[in-house]
Amino acid sequence: MDWPDKFKITVYLLVAAAAIRGTHGDTMVTGTVFCDQCKDGQVTLFDYPISGVKVAMACPGSNGQVTMLGEETTNWIGNYAMRFDGTPDLSSCYAQVSSSGQGSMGCGAAAGPPQHLRLMFRMFDMGMYTVDPLLSQPPQPMSFCPRSASPVPVHVPAPVTPSRPPPFRLPPMPQLPPMPYLPPIPPMPPVPFLEASACPFQKWTMPEHRCYWKVVSPDTKVAVAFGLVAARRYGTDMTLWQSMRGRGDPYRTLLREGTTALLNSYNSLQFPYHPFHVVQHMNLALMGSTRQSKQYTSLNLVMAMNTSSTSLFNSQLVTLLLLLGFFHNAFISGHKFTIEEATIKDIQGAFREKKLTSRQLVDFYIRQIETLNPALRSVIEVSPDAQDQADQADGERKVKKGCGLGDMHGIPVLLKDSIATRDKLNTTCGSYALLGSVVARDAGVVERLRRGGAIIMGKASLSEWYQFRSLTAPNGWSPRGGHGVNPYVQGGDPCGSSSGSAISVAANMVAVSLGTETDGSIICPADYNSVVGLKPTVGLTSRAGAIPITPRQDTIGPITRTVTDAVYVLDAIVGVDLRDHEATVAASKFIPPAGYKHFLNKAGLKGKRLGVVMNPFLALLNRSADAPIFKDHLKTLRQGGATVLENLEIASIDVIMDPFQSGEEVATLAEFKLALNAYLKELLTSPVRSLADIISFNLNNPGLERTEEFGQDIFEAAESTNGIGEQEKEAVKMMEKLSQDGFEKLMKENKLDALVTPGSSVSTVLAIGGYPAISVPAGYDSTGMPYGICFGGRKSQPFPIEEATIKDLQSAFADNKLTSRQLVDFYIRRIKTLNPVLRAVIEVNPDAQELADKADRERNSNGERGWLGELHGIPVLVKDTIGTRDKLNTTAGSYALLGSEVGRDAGVVERLREAGAVILGKTSMRSPCGSSSGSAISVAANMVAVSLGTETHSSIICPADHNSVVGLKPTVGLTTRAGVIPMTPRWDTIGPICRTVADAVYVLDVIAGIDPRDGATSEAARYIPEGGYKQFLHEDGLNGKRLGIVRSPFLDKLNGSPEVAAFEHHINTLRQRGANVVDDLKITHVDTILDPNRSGELEIMLAEFKASINAYMKDLITSPVRSLADIIAFNRQNYEMEKLREHDQETFTASEETDGFGKKEIEALETLEKLSQLGFERLKKENELDAMVTPGSRATAILAIGGYPGITVPAGYDTDGRPFGICFGGLKWSEPKLIEIAFAFEQATMARVPPSTVSLEMVTVPLEMDNKMSFHSSLFLVLLALSSICVSNSIKEATLQDLHYAFQQNRLTSMQLVEFYLEEIRRLNPILRGVIEVNPDGLYQADKADRERKARAPGSLSGLHGIPVLVKDLIATKDKLNTTAGSFALLGSVVPRDAGMVAKLRKAGAIILGKASLSEWANFRSLVAPNARGSLEDAGYPVYRLLLSAKQGNPYVLSADPCGSSSGSAISVAANMVSVSLGTETDGSILCPSSSNAVVGIKPTVGLTSRAGVIPISPRQDTVGPICRTVSDAVYVLDAIVGFDHNDAEATREASKYLPHGGYTQFLKIDGLMGKRLGIVRNPFFKFPNGSALPQAFEHHFKTLRERGAVLVDHLEIADLDVVLNFTSSGEATAMLAEFKLSLNSYLKELVVSPIRTLADAIAFNQKFSDLEMIKEFGQNIFLAAEVTNGIGDPEKKALLNLAKLNRDGFERLMWDNKLDALVTPGADASALLAMGGFPGISVPAAYDGKGVPVGICFGGLKGSEPKLIEIAYGFEQASKIRMLPTFQP
Repeated sequence: MDWPDKFKITVYLLVAAAAIRGTHGDTMVTGTVFCDQCKDGQVTLFDYPISGVKVAMACPGSNGQVTMLGEETTNWIGNYAMRFDGTPDLSSCYAQVSSSGQGSMGCGAAAGPPQHLRLMFRMFDMGMYTVDPLLSQPPQPMSFCPRSASPVPVHVPAPVTPSRPPPFRLPPMPQLPPMPYLPPIPPMPPVPFLEASACPFQKWTMPEHRCYWKVVSPDTKVAVAFGLVAARRYGTDMTLWQSMRGRGDPYRTLLREGTTALLNSYNSLQFPYHPFHVVQHMNLALMGSTRQSKQYTSLNLVMAMNTSSTSLFNSQLVTLLLLLGFFHNAFISGHKFTIEEATIKDIQGAFREKKLTSRQLVDFYIRQIETLNPALRSVIEVSPDAQDQADQADGERKVKKGCGLGDMHGIPVLLKDSIATRDKLNTTCGSYALLGSVVARDAGVVERLRRGGAIIMGKASLSEWYQFRSLTAPNGWSPRGGHGVNPYVQGGDPCGSSSGSAISVAANMVAVSLGTETDGSIICPADYNSVVGLKPTVGLTSRAGAIPITPRQDTIGPITRTVTDAVYVLDAIVGVDLRDHEATVAASKFIPPAGYKHFLNKAGLKGKRLGVVMNPFLALLNRSADAPIFKDHLKTLRQGGATVLENLEIASIDVIMDPFQSGEEVATLAEFKLALNAYLKELLTSPVRSLADIISFNLNNPGLERTEEFGQDIFEAAESTNGIGEQEKEAVKMMEKLSQDGFEKLMKENKLDALVTPGSSVSTVLAIGGYPAISVPAGYDSTGMPYGICFGGRKSQPFPIEEATIKDLQSAFADNKLTSRQLVDFYIRRIKTLNPVLRAVIEVNPDAQELADKADRERNSNGERGWLGELHGIPVLVKDTIGTRDKLNTTAGSYALLGSEVGRDAGVVERLREAGAVILGKTSMRSPCGSSSGSAISVAANMVAVSLGTETHSSIICPADHNSVVGLKPTVGLTTRAGVIPMTPRWDTIGPICRTVADAVYVLDVIAGIDPRDGATSEAARYIPEGGYKQFLHEDGLNGKRLGIVRSPFLDKLNGSPEVAAFEHHINTLRQRGANVVDDLKITHVDTILDPNRSGELEIMLAEFKASINAYMKDLITSPVRSLADIIAFNRQNYEMEKLREHDQETFTASEETDGFGKKEIEALETLEKLSQLGFERLKKENELDAMVTPGSRATAILAIGGYPGITVPAGYDTDGRPFGICFGGLKWSEPKLIEIAFAFEQATMARVPPSTVSLEMVTVPLEMDNKMSFHSSLFLVLLALSSICVSNSIKEATLQDLHYAFQQNRLTSMQLVEFYLEEIRRLNPILRGVIEVNPDGLYQADKADRERKARAPGSLSGLHGIPVLVKDLIATKDKLNTTAGSFALLGSVVPRDAGMVAKLRKAGAIILGKASLSEWANFRSLVAPNARGSLEDAGYPVYRLLLSAKQGNPYVLSADPCGSSSGSAISVAANMVSVSLGTETDGSILCPSSSNAVVGIKPTVGLTSRAGVIPISPRQDTVGPICRTVSDAVYVLDAIVGFDHNDAEATREASKYLPHGGYTQFLKIDGLMGKRLGIVRNPFFKFPNGSALPQAFEHHFKTLRERGAVLVDHLEIADLDVVLNFTSSGEATAMLAEFKLSLNSYLKELVVSPIRTLADAIAFNQKFSDLEMIKEFGQNIFLAAEVTNGIGDPEKKALLNLAKLNRDGFERLMWDNKLDALVTPGADASALLAMGGFPGISVPAAYDGKGVPVGICFGGLKGSEPKLIEIAYGFEQASKIRMLPTFQP
């Protein structure tokens, strides 16, 4: 009831009372006196009405004298009333406090100003006046008052002394002082006694100004108010004000409601409890013994406040409501869950633990909104469907048992009222102009939220039209929502325009909201309301469906109370949206594959470089007093490991901060009109369709829109624009330049990770560049106003791979800006895009990505930058004449050699591989110019950075010259030709083609050197300089060099061409750089040399080609042709393929007709040698030249016949854009000088220009191009958008995250994944025998998963949904698969149900792919049976049963031990027959196979995973765990399979206490090693055979562990370790034999159908079928020993006690005494140590022995230590990256 209504009731009552009194009239004057406790001169929630205060009323007379009409004392609730006969005019009178009296409780030190009487009504000869509240102050402000409450002295008027004659006349009184300004006082009920009940506790602590403290003050002690019993419970210091904050704990809740009831008992006569009764109930409850007594009393008090009139409720209804309230309260409060301030993680935990439902959460928020929103005005609408959405979320949670639901599932979200929702909510931007408009669909971010299971709670208020309507409208105001109120400081600025989103989160009306920002609209409200605001990079989140201002700057981001929550929301809303395609596609490259929550790292400050620009940002805040606090925060940043650079400056900051000078205003006005009109046109229905319509609406509805008050000047300015004209374009360019020269330059030059500023004043700097930022609460100023700290950064900059040099690439590797895999993927995409036109690449290596992954792992494990060499991880294309022993063909471009197999890599390829280079593929051998053209084109077009070509005569120099790249032709023999299809070994050479001289030299250093397979290299090796060739990369390399110019004939045909002019210019450059140019030289017999027929070159080549090609083909392992004659015949038979009609084979025929190297060839050779000596060599020697300089590649014949080296460097482009180079040639072994010359020339000219691109419209140009077309246009006819090319990721080695990303991107289906694995199993299993059966329903399950994925929202399915899993053949599945422990004895048995693990996997949506093989009976049948051997063999079962017939193979070294007993699980994962498998362990059966097969195995604490349905050995030691290729995959699986199982109740219940809230994935931390204490027991674990490489490998790992922050406690010893490791001495064998018999018999009895029912039956079966079970070879001595046991008797008990003692005195004492987090051991050597105590362990790939067999590193810990072990194992894995693909060596 509003106060005017209450006042009317009061008036009516008074009128009635007056009528009853009689016939004469009178006048009433009423008012209230308040104690101004804070001495702030106004009535606030801290002030209360006081009794015993005297109030005098006086009136001035016409003669200037003042007459006192009366005096009255306030009653016990602070009211006073004076009555006067008749109806005198009292309008000029005033009232004032005259004295405090006895009842003022110390609040009478000073009196307030007088207040004038106000006439309320006069009728029926009666009148009533009221007086505004009078104030009385204490001597000092109370301690509970805010610090902002500065005491305001209240004027104390001079005493009023009445004059005697005439009566009631007072002497003249000085003129009253002017009335001080007081803020508007909230309405009060004139007669508070008429309130049936008063206020709930929230309203006693919120600035509602309707509930006033009386009798007791906020500072009153609880002990004083409630007595000794309360004092014992709550102490003597707690105040009533503090008691109002109680929640969660029943005692605190009781006190809160008791205090509220006490206050209400003083506030309302009709409140059902007297103050005495409130105190009595409190004491009785406190003395009660149960929680229920406290809760019941609390609820009674709450119901008393909620009852509008006690007479309206009968006792039965009250009792029923109390019971309902009790059970509701018990459900939430009884489980100690508090919604206020709860994070997303807290809420999801409460969902899982059934302490909360989404419906309860929504109801709570609705109540909060109903309570607080009338004051805060932050919510504009609540969705009428919110509760239905919550019910739906709860239903989904029940069905899925909480599995597979994302972070946002069931979480209510408030959206800013500019973000469209296609439901019952309006989207109006706070304006009535859009009320009733209908959007076509949800905004892009809303679609993502709904897919994630979020609940759209409603719309948050905002600054209308983002405060872009008018310059004078206040922050946070909109016509529809009203003026938002800062929840911290009354009158404090809530900031805009996402103010409602921030207020709602701050005031706990919701936990998550979305805001939008153009310039400051997320950062500023977050800053001012003490919440976290995350403004994403523009385009990272879709703006589709959001009312726009400027798409250039608009972005949508989360506002929450914690950074973690904001990141969870960000992960849910980022991604490509076709409706905002350009921006989201561009930004999508910044989205990390694993999402953003991967970066929630507590050590995130470590190593970061943070910049601080104090001026002008601190000054702009007008909070200079808070500078010390900001400085403290900078200190905190440093303490967290950050480097803070202070006092930086941003160029032109004053211009940037001025929207008019920067151009922001100009551009934004035009963009706003265009974008808004486009948005409005897309609405299905709308009252307005353009900005002009909105302006008209506002003019026609000035009352609604307050147009006259605030205007719409920005709207009008925007409407006057006319699109994006020159002015707007210039403005945008201006902002781009300001960003580049300002913020970008600051960040780059100082290598900053973020700019740190106080508050949100930096928002404009970030806005104009579309940069991201996060605001985090940082403190509160002296008035209580919050402020934040802002971290702003650049857009994530992808490394520019195009034109990158080797040095650039290696720097990017070192700086973690690029991986070899990313580089290879980029080049593959380029090849797919450009090669259809350029036809430069003939094949791409299918293993290139795996090779890149290997390089990345090696780099990560190496740790020392630069050690791996320049070519490590660099992709290289090799000419298709260079042999590679891999999946690539080597064909010289001919079909004749397709399918041939080389014996080994070519010599240069071996050197490349040794250097760590990645063989990317083979290049073609077509024109333009030279057979190495494909190598040159690929490099020029950025399809690769490095390629190899071969040259006999110009085949490197000419393509390099024609394609504007660098070609280095080495001296013949400097690089080996072994394994290269030959032409003329006398002149053949192999050299690099790159874009820079430096890159070519780096490659030359790698490939030069001796090769026993090529005798020419022996002599050449003598000339290779010590230290390599890169030492000659000198920028001053031209200084002092003598260079010869032979103009004729090389320049004769170039008269007048641009090439001649450029050549002359370059000659001048050579001179300017210190070279001595000797011009106009002549080469003797140059015309003869240049004619291959006259020189004899052709004759020699024909003969040598036949001999060398025949020799090459004979060495091939397989080949369709074995001689040149065969090739000629092949070409004739396949003339169409070989295009024989267009390009005959006359050269082949002429060569075939030769008959070896005869007299004619010898004479020709002598002629050539003489020509070289008399020509080039004489020229060089006589003129003492260091090099000959020629244009282009015209001198190649001179270099070819002598085997001389040459380097061509880009020199320019002709008028058609065709490139040309300049060639530097020298005598043999002159590479050092040529490199100096070429490098210095290149650095002086930098003539190379990257090839340009043309539009898609040119795709129709014929591929056979006119030779006169320009280089730029002919090289690139088309460049497709790389983002549109879908390159499916290799399934091999794919992680779970990779697979799910592929699912989400529709690049992969579960069906395709299962088919791939089935094919791999069919291919590899006959050798490896890792799979015993595949599920005949596997494909059906995959299809089901695909259908579910389509039907369900992205993100709503679990991490294992659609993922195939192999389970060890001990783990029962209730399907068509057998569960046999690898034995024929159980073949055909039927299990009653899925094993507990399998049930959890199925609930998570996993696909049971089949059963993994194992050591039969988990290696517990016989002591002599080998690891990893089962008995099942092919017995005519259907083809989907892949049954074992022999021992399994290790996929790395087939003859090596794969270890057991979960060998099949490990083998299958290692060989990429599956990504996920489950194994079991009793003693080593997970850890050992994982170690031996280079995979990750987690052996959980016993009981952490259910063993129900698993064929047992010893329940005391048995456990089930995941085996995967990465730690993260194993942890994801672990999260899915842990938990209670009623079928294994005792163990899983006991272990459930170890389960961390939030699961295990939270411990996947890259810095997980930091601070961990790791123990090393060297004896006996680290004793390796002599000559082993393992000691060095593990010492390196120890170094890595230390470098990553671990503390290694070395040379420890474990008591009685030799006993522990002895299966017999420890007692383990004794105990396990008895346990095995008992548990196995129990398992067998539960089977629905089984050929055997006891261990004795199994023994008999083996004897009966001894051939099948190979009893003669391996026996069954363990079975027999177990069978003779007779339960757990004295020997077994003694053994168990001994095991417990060994654990206690050994491993446990070691861990506790040394405060260890884990024990580190190699392989699975410590498995017995962990097994006996049921302790956990994780094995991670660590090394490979001399034979290539993998060895793992094991981290073991105490029970329940999985979180620490995961941190350690993951940290080590990420630091080392040891795992490699299987090698399948014999």
